[in-house]
Amino acid sequence: MGIFISVGKTVECIIVALVLAGLLAGCSYRVLGVIQSAGFSGKRAFTWLRKKDNHTFGRHLILFTLCALATAVAGLCFAFAGEWGGVCSLAAMIALMIVYIWADNTRAVEVYVEKGPRIVRVMVIIFVLWAIFCYIAVALLNFADYMWGSLIFSALRYVPMALFALLIIPVALLGNLISKAYDVPHGNKIIKAAKDKIAASSVKIIGISGSAGKTVTKAVLHDLLDRKYSVFSTVRAHTTPFGISKALTGVNIADYDIFIVEMKARYAGDVARLCDVLPPDYSITTGICPEHAEAFGTKEEMVAANAELLTRTKGVSMIAASCWDDFSSYDVPKEKEDCVSGIRCSLDGTIFTLTLGGETREVHTKFLGEYAARCTGLAAQMAYDLGIAIDEIAETLATTDCVEHRLTHTVKDGVLILDDMNASTLVEAESAAGVLASHPGRKIIVTGGLTELGVLEPEENQKLGAAFLCADEVILIGTTLIKDVQKGYHKAGGKEENVKIFNTERKAKEYLAGIQTAGDCVLYLAVESM
Repeated sequence: MGIFISVGKTVECIIVALVLAGLLAGCSYRVLGVIQSAGFSGKRAFTWLRKKDNHTFGRHLILFTLCALATAVAGLCFAFAGEWGGVCSLAAMIALMIVYIWADNTRAVEVYVEKGPRIVRVMVIIFVLWAIFCYIAVALLNFADYMWGSLIFSALRYVPMALFALLIIPVALLGNLISKAYDVPHGNKIIKAAKDKIAASSVKIIGISGSAGKTVTKAVLHDLLDRKYSVFSTVRAHTTPFGISKALTGVNIADYDIFIVEMKARYAGDVARLCDVLPPDYSITTGICPEHAEAFGTKEEMVAANAELLTRTKGVSMIAASCWDDFSSYDVPKEKEDCVSGIRCSLDGTIFTLTLGGETREVHTKFLGEYAARCTGLAAQMAYDLGIAIDEIAETLATTDCVEHRLTHTVKDGVLILDDMNASTLVEAESAAGVLASHPGRKIIVTGGLTELGVLEPEENQKLGAAFLCADEVILIGTTLIKDVQKGYHKAGGKEENVKIFNTERKAKEYLAGIQTAGDCVLYLAVESM
């Protein structure tokens, strides 16, 4: 009986469609990470996906080829089973997709999925789309088999389903587009509520932009200002209008004197949109590094994107000394950070001389590395301008805790662990390597390289490798970025036998567990989790 009159065939179509839909949705997981990191912009995500070094299209082409061949071979082997031969052939396709999902989610990649309501909605939509497409395709193939099929056609009828491997990216982008029908108006409603709440309050807003160090600066500034004011800042690194507005849900911002917010310039216009919601009274620019260079293209464009904060700040803008010259042409009230000198870094923390209002104090902080000291200086100078005395600042800095995954230090089984997993720029990485160099015992670095640097990735990652000469062992995770890290390490004089390369974090973790002993120091730099 045909597909439209056979209950058994209909059930077969539904089961096959649901199984393949689930697998194809699973194959889309990493693509979702790209979409999410691109701010759910389909255009930006596609630009990243088509980069040659990401091999996304190539992997999908290989998956299609293997699925088509394996399904055809399996179908021919089970051709004696008639219609059931086609069903049996699907086992090969299913097995290959499972292997692909496993491999795609264990390999070291440059983007990760941060689970949240929106990403779940997009995933559900993608699954539903695949279920519809797969059911239509399976139903048509079975109908064709009923109408015109032969023994061979019946055994091979599911081979064309392999073509769906080539549609993983388009369907993921379509799912993201459909989700915007809800997410955009819903997000705009939350953003408007936050904007109205801010406008109705007298809270002073301090915006923090820059390529790196925003979260550390925010955390330090919060602790400093909290001595005199009621201060609110988002716990996580919320940096988008929706993310910040969502964080304000249920918060009576009118109860606070100051709101400190990170304003991340990932693309031109990002900071301007944030300032429309949260007009800054004061601002801090932590520095300009080649972070997100693939989105901007040139340093001048990065400077212009971060300058969107300066031009919209009502009061004074505090600018790091490292990028003062970049913003010198902007005719706005601005102040150069120059309160930190004599920086001495060790594994016990960082000591520096703090000079504010003509007075000096020696400050010992828990933060590690020179770059953290510079971020601390920015926060200290802003706090001083807002009425916090230098003695109060020095006292607070001595007790302020480090920020998670930003060069924190812990000891486990006698091994000193330096956690700088969120490092994203060369200046942060070099600062972390400098701290590692002060360890008297064996020094080990684990890294996946620096990402989102566009055409600068090879150059910056080679410089990163050169900074690793202090390490006794360098563990590299990945397939593309780490080649430049390895090249830079060798060119700088590093020994080839000191480098170990693994394509997954799991394998690197297993190797590390087998070699590390009490007294070692391990620096985790720009990796997802270890």
